[in-house]
Amino acid sequence: MKIKLKLFSFFLLILIQNSFAFDSDSLCQKLKTLHDTIQIIELNKIGQDLAEHQPETAIKLTTQALVLAQKNHFISGQIKSLFLLGVLNRIVGKIDQSLNYHIKSLEIAETIGDKHYIANNYNNLGIIYKNQGNLKKAMEFYEKALEIQLLLDNKKGIASIYSNMGIIFNKENKLDKAIEMHKKSLEIEQLLEDYPAIAGTLNNIGTVYWHKSDLKSAIYYYKMALQLFEQYSDPFNKSMTLNNLGILYTDLGNYSVAIDYCQRSLITAREINDLTSVYYNYVTLSDIYSKTKDFEKAYKYHVLYGQSKDSLLDENVKKRFTELQQKYESDKKQQEITVLTKEKELQGLELNKKRIIIYAFIIGLVIVMVLAVVIFKENRQRHRANKELKKAYYNIEEKNKDITDSINYAKRIQEALLQEEEHISGDLPPHFILYKPKDILSGDFYWCLEKNGYLYLAASDCTGHGVPGAMMSMLGIAFLNEITSIEQLLSPAEILNKLRDKIVKELNQHGKEGESKDGMDISIIRLDLLTKELHWAGANNPLYLIAEKKENEKEGANINLSIPDFTSNIEYKDLKLSEIKPDKQPIGFHPNPSPFTNHCFQLEKDSSIYLLTDGFADQFGGPKGKKFKYAQLKKILLEHNFKSMVEQKEILNSVFDKWKGSLEQIDDVCIIGVKV
Repeated sequence: MKIKLKLFSFFLLILIQNSFAFDSDSLCQKLKTLHDTIQIIELNKIGQDLAEHQPETAIKLTTQALVLAQKNHFISGQIKSLFLLGVLNRIVGKIDQSLNYHIKSLEIAETIGDKHYIANNYNNLGIIYKNQGNLKKAMEFYEKALEIQLLLDNKKGIASIYSNMGIIFNKENKLDKAIEMHKKSLEIEQLLEDYPAIAGTLNNIGTVYWHKSDLKSAIYYYKMALQLFEQYSDPFNKSMTLNNLGILYTDLGNYSVAIDYCQRSLITAREINDLTSVYYNYVTLSDIYSKTKDFEKAYKYHVLYGQSKDSLLDENVKKRFTELQQKYESDKKQQEITVLTKEKELQGLELNKKRIIIYAFIIGLVIVMVLAVVIFKENRQRHRANKELKKAYYNIEEKNKDITDSINYAKRIQEALLQEEEHISGDLPPHFILYKPKDILSGDFYWCLEKNGYLYLAASDCTGHGVPGAMMSMLGIAFLNEITSIEQLLSPAEILNKLRDKIVKELNQHGKEGESKDGMDISIIRLDLLTKELHWAGANNPLYLIAEKKENEKEGANINLSIPDFTSNIEYKDLKLSEIKPDKQPIGFHPNPSPFTNHCFQLEKDSSIYLLTDGFADQFGGPKGKKFKYAQLKKILLEHNFKSMVEQKEILNSVFDKWKGSLEQIDDVCIIGVKV
């Protein structure tokens, strides 16, 4: 039978050895003669000394220390007693009680800022969670403890935590990290010359190397640990380390050396009556002799192993029986105290029962009355508020209706001023007007006049939209009608100059701060219906001309425009779109006004002209919510120029609605197209 690593490859603790019998009752009598504070300190000290060998007695003494500390409000004494009770209950296997004691000790230590015991409690909480297999939680507590110990520069505490972290990393199979932690611990312990601790850490490092299957390194560290255990008379850990070496040499096949180490371990274990170590040595020796074919000795140690197992079980049973007996006596006393206490409580309860019922009835009645008053007041306030809200709602609805009616009436006036497209003379060239107000009322307007064989057309964008824009548009239409009715055959530039003068005068604009800055951008043409001669002027709004390229242009020759400084061109197949740039000044106040430029063109057959405002190109939409822009608009006009004006209008309207999608229309839209 092969001896597995789990048999004896666990990490060591340096144990306090006491070889004398302890009479706790006698000691308690002697301590009663001392001052309470000194009693607490001494009881805690003795409890700490008895922790490993007489933990039940230690618990009894430390509990007395805690009661005294609580009675005398001795805070530091309470912290230490609770901490020790946490350690002691962990030793006897009462994990829940151990956890509660450490948490109570930690809470009190935190209230007075006792960093030493805060760190110690964190460390022991880590040990509890490690023993329960919750390695992540254990590491969290170790890290908290380490942070405080580093702050306190408590080298012994730092070394202890590094060692505990090494144990966690070993269990997680992070073996290189485990060795790193143990070596950090070893470095500090060597600096402190704490040789018992050094021995334990060397043993821990040996165990990690064993897990790494580096048996030679494991043996090296075990031997160094063994030397210190022998030097400082620690027979318990000496016996364990000797057995570990026996198992390692068995794995290496060096059976004679393995037997020697196991025999030495067995002798030491018998001297201190360590039945567990005796048991594991019998197992190891039986395995060794089985491997060397010495079946007689293998059988002998197998029998001894069985007997020692029974003895170990008997010892554990006795220990458990003692614990149960002590628990029974303790529970019995506690039960008697509880019975007496409950009898007194029942007597008191019986006397107060009727009084409590009366008080409860009175309090309940008062609460009901208060709630009734509160609910009544809230309902009355809610009713009043609802009534006021309903009245305000009706007032708002009425005002909203009045405003809407007024706006709709203004719309009818504006529509009366704007000629319907179908009412424009049928003798005019093919044309369309795409007119899409943002709101009920529009700040964009179109204007048309046929006079003495000439066609005047304008597309304008007034400041603002909605009601303010509509007011400005109606003013613009009125002024255009007035100007063209008095004068004869004015050029577009002359019309714009006169229109600007009227706007500036009527709006009383002088360029001063706070005065009206209203005005409009406009593009206006005068077309000779017979000769196709076109005159145009623009205030911030351009003119688009689309015509077939001439033969010399098709061959790539330079185009000789009459006004090249004001023109930009784009081409599509045999078509060319020329954008005639406007004057960069509005119809309104301008700090440096100049006369508007009049442009004259002789149009070819099937040429198209377009007047427009900026609403179409500035509309946000599409997949990325960006502006439509003029480049796309020009491309659409070029690609669909061969179609009728009615079809072009439908295409532009469809493209605009699709681009806008669910987004809000941001401005009024007006585009006029004419085919010559």
